[in-house]
Amino acid sequence: MSDAFEARLRGLRAHAKVRAVVMLQRECPAGSDPRDHADQVRLTRESARAALGEVDAILARFHGRRLADEPNALGYISVETTPAGIRALARSNSVRGIIEDQPVRLGM
Repeated sequence: MSDAFEARLRGLRAHAKVRAVVMLQRECPAGSDPRDHADQVRLTRESARAALGEVDAILARFHGRRLADEPNALGYISVETTPAGIRALARSNSVRGIIEDQPVRLGM
């Protein structure tokens, strides 16, 4: 988690809801052919799914929720929880990293 994201979390109320993208811990598929994209996606998702039990337990403790049913092709999942929930996820062995879910703004 970035220092800037942590600073924004410190400025929020304890029960505020925060959206974040959680990078789930996953195994690198051994012996798979990197040219087989569909196989890579399937293996990444299967491996990331193993981390969801711990993530769900943390989200339940901090009144959070997943915003998607399954990890995406990169093993990421969006969540919404409290600042304390984000910090607990960041300390979890099932999480590789967390980035703030920010809206995309088009510059003109």
